[in-house]
Parts: sequence; structure tokens; C-alpha cells
Amino acid sequence: MAVNADRKNGFVPVGSIVGANWSDAIETFTLDGGHSAMYIGDVVKMTADGYLDIFAAGDSAVTAIGVVVGVEVNRKLDALTEHPGYMPANVAGKVYVVTDPNVIFEAQEDGVGGSLALADVGLNVEIINGTGSTSTGLSGMEIDSSTKATTATLPFRLLKLVNRPDNELGSTATPEARWLVKFNEHFYKQVTGV
Repeated sequence: MAVNADRKNGFVPVGSIVGANWSDAIETFTLDGGHSAMYIGDVVKMTADGYLDIFAAGDSAVTAIGVVVGVEVNRKLDALTEHPGYMPANVAGKVYVVTDPNVIFEAQEDGVGGSLALADVGLNVEIINGTGSTSTGLSGMEIDSSTKATTATLPFRLLKLVNRPDNELGSTATPEARWLVKFNEHFYKQVTGV
């Protein structure tokens, strides 16, 4: 019997619904000096000024454009501080984002309010904006398991439980199951999801 580890790391691309290579769907975006900190695995949105920022849970005014998979921080040659793997808030630079709405991501559920069940496959879910790690550069975002619903405006659709020996359906003791999801709502496709 597996014991689910609590490893928040955002949304990790693992494949595509259409069989394409997800790494072919990476776009480079330039950031201005007015954005939240961004970590690998964070879901991002296009803002009204044409730049990117973090997609917030319950952000119904906009749709997500993708998930951060890399960062490039602009810094002076004599800079004393490096930012390995993440983009500090309000710093100019570039982020590399998987933007294909057909990409499949692996993500951890939070298990708060009850764990997801196999019967929830096909439902839509919201995200939780957790704090990323400045040590690892990884996102703190998770699937909000208490939001599972048929609501068409939720950003992600549950596809299936990750099939691995170190993963099982969540329980009271170990609620952090890992799931495969894809975008339900996306900037590059139909605005309202299924």
C-alpha cells in the first residue's frame, strides 16, 4: 500500500491528449516589472497589458494561458543574488510557458474537505495558489479537491489518478494523491470549458 508524499510542485507536463510532444508547445514571454513571483509549475494568465501574471484561484475574469516550465531572470553581471529556478516578483525577465491546451499535467490534490475519488474523473476542479519554494524553484499550487464539479468555468478537468506504486487514492491519513489533468478553460481555445 502506497503512502502519498506531500510534494507540492504545481502542474508538471507529462504528455498530450493528441499524442504530440508537450515540449514543442513552449512559448517565451517577456515579463514587465509588475508581476507576482513565478515558480516552475505555476499556472499563468495573460493580463490586460499583454504581460503574464499568476493565475489566481477563482480568477473568473480571465482564463489561463499555460504553465511555467522555465525562467530567465534579467540581472546585472555583478549581482550578488541568484534566483535559481524561479522568477522573483516585479523583476523583468522571461518565462517559458507550455501553452498548448491539449497538454496533460500531473498535479497533487490538497485533500482538504475530502479527497477526490475515481468517480470524480471527468469533473472540473479549481487550483489552490500555494507559496512556491525559493530553494527548489517549484510551485506550491495544487488541485483544490473540494471544488470538484461540472462547473464549466473551472480551469482544469480531471482525467485519471496517476498510476504509480507511490500513489493511491487519497485518505484521511494521506490525502495528497496525484492526478492527471488538462485545461478545461484556456486562453487559446473556447473561453468557457466543458
